[in-house]
Amino acid sequence: SDKPYRMKPPCRRAFTLVELVTSMVIGIVLIFAMGFVLFDNQRSWTTVYAEAHGDVAIDTFVAQTVFENVVRKASKKRAWLDVDGQMLQLYYYAETTSTQPNRYAHFYVADNSLLVANGELAPGTFSIAGEMAVSPLCGNVQDVQFALAGTSVQMTLHLSDGSNDRVVTFSAIRHRP
Repeated sequence: SDKPYRMKPPCRRAFTLVELVTSMVIGIVLIFAMGFVLFDNQRSWTTVYAEAHGDVAIDTFVAQTVFENVVRKASKKRAWLDVDGQMLQLYYYAETTSTQPNRYAHFYVADNSLLVANGELAPGTFSIAGEMAVSPLCGNVQDVQFALAGTSVQMTLHLSDGSNDRVVTFSAIRHRP
């Protein structure tokens, strides 16, 4: 036979060194990529959790709840706002059966806290009578601005605890006559 003799290729039962190194490099790159993604996701989750459940978030919720509740009970007849918009005084009805405003709420900032002073009004007037009770609504307050427009009352609150910074605006309408 004129055919040249052909050798059969050797039967391979293992990987070559080049194949092993290549697959190890690919595996290491994938492990590092997954580690980076997991690390970045953990850092993002921690940041979002702190923003949603931290002091600034809680302070925002408390300030909004109290402010809107007082404004909705407030009289349309009268409200007082200082010239800088830093203090607001509303006159409201303590009970739904009241025919005249019989309480007041004075919102202001002192020592980085939003405070509300509550007290009674003299019957049939807008004059303060008796003692007032001052309650802190929230801390971490950098600035507050109040605004009045018709029966609408607005509060813009800047809160910051050093790591979380938030500016929020709340508004509500005075419903009572």
